[in-house]
Amino acid sequence: MELLNRGFSNLLVAVLIFAALAFFINILPVIVVIGISIWGISYVYKKVKAYFIGRKSVFRKSKDEVEIINNMDLSESNIIDVDYTEVE
Repeated sequence: MELLNRGFSNLLVAVLIFAALAFFINILPVIVVIGISIWGISYVYKKVKAYFIGRKSVFRKSKDEVEIINNMDLSESNIIDVDYTEVE
């Protein structure tokens, strides 16, 4: 009887291991595809969100900032004087 129980136990362990491997072989690709899909969707969502936030900030500038940019008063800025010769 001892040999019969021992052989049945090994057979049961082998069948359980085979079933677990078959389950992971069948379900693992599905898990990988779902994981890559979730990562891709979140990546695209973050890029689109960053694009639209950056785009809105361009149009939110006040008139003071625009006037400062358009004002060409260079009296207080550092200007580099460069000597050059004309090429004929």
